[in-house]
Amino acid sequence: MRYFPLFLDFAGRTALIAGGGEQAAQKARLLGRTEAVLALMAPELDAELSALVASGRARHVAATYDEGEVDGAFAVFCASGCVGVDAWIAARVQARGGVANVVDKPRLCSAITPSLVDRDPLVVAIGTEGVAPVLGQRVKTAVEIALEPDLGTFLQGLRALRPRMMERALAPSRRAFWNWIMDGPRARAAGGDLDGALAEVAAALEAGGVPQAGGAPQVGRAGRLTLIGLPEAADLLPLRAVRRLQEADLVLHPPGRGAEVLELARRDAEREAEQDWAARAAEAQAEGLDVAVLCDAQALGAGPAGAERLGPAAGL
Repeated sequence: MRYFPLFLDFAGRTALIAGGGEQAAQKARLLGRTEAVLALMAPELDAELSALVASGRARHVAATYDEGEVDGAFAVFCASGCVGVDAWIAARVQARGGVANVVDKPRLCSAITPSLVDRDPLVVAIGTEGVAPVLGQRVKTAVEIALEPDLGTFLQGLRALRPRMMERALAPSRRAFWNWIMDGPRARAAGGDLDGALAEVAAALEAGGVPQAGGAPQVGRAGRLTLIGLPEAADLLPLRAVRRLQEADLVLHPPGRGAEVLELARRDAEREAEQDWAARAAEAQAEGLDVAVLCDAQALGAGPAGAERLGPAAGL
C-alpha cells in the first residue's frame, strides 16, 4: 500500500485551490462540503467559482501564484490546467512539507483524493492508486446502494446522545448496545421514523442498556462463540462470518495459520494462537466477550453445543 488513507481535519484551515476553471470548480465542489476556509488563486474565475466568492464561501486571490498564500495554506490543490504552473506550486508546497494535490498528476502529488461516499458524519473513501478507476467507481456505487440516503441524519442525531453513552455503563456491553442500535433503531430510521428511532435509543440509554421483552435491559449476557471454518482463501468466507470477525472481542486461531482471515477482524480485537482453544474460549465467554474461533473442518463439526458454525467447511 503506497498511499495510507488518512482523514485530515480541515475545520478553520485554509484549502488553497490554484486555478479558476472547471478543474478548480470540481475541487471546490468537493472541498466545499468540508469546514475548510476556501481560497481560489487565479487571475480570473469562471462563473461557478465567482458565485462561490460572492456567497462568502470562498475568497479570491487574483494571481497565478502568490507565495504568501501558498506557504500559508494547510493544503494546496493545483488545478490551473497548466502542468508547468501546477508542478511549480506543488514543488513549493512539498519543499516545506505541506500537502499538495495536482489534478490527474499523481507523480506530482504528496496526497491524492479518493472517491467518496458521503453520509456525514460517516464518510467512506475509496481509492485504487490510479490503477483501476472503473473498479473504484463500481465499489463506490455498491457502497452508495448499501448505505441508506438518510443515514447521516440518523448519525447526527446519535451524536447528541453519544456523551451520555460514554458516561454510562451499558448492559450487556457498550459494543452490544451499538450493535443493537445498528440492527434496530437504524432500520426504523431508514423506514422513515427518524424521531421514533432516536427516541427509542434515548429510552434504552436511560434504562441502562439493550432492551429485552418488557423493556428491562439485558444483564449478565454470556459472550457469543462462533466457529469459522478456515477457507482456502479469505474471499470464500460467507458475509456472516466476516461480520462475526468484525464483532469479536477475541479471535482464536491455529498457530501459524489464518493470517489472511485475521485481516478481516476488527483492529482492536485480541488475537491469540491456540491449538486447543476450548478452555480459553469458555473462559472468555464467561467474561462476556464475543469469541470467534478459526478452525478446521473436524473442529467445526465437533465444537461446543450452542456455538454458531460458519464457513465453507460447514457447507454454508
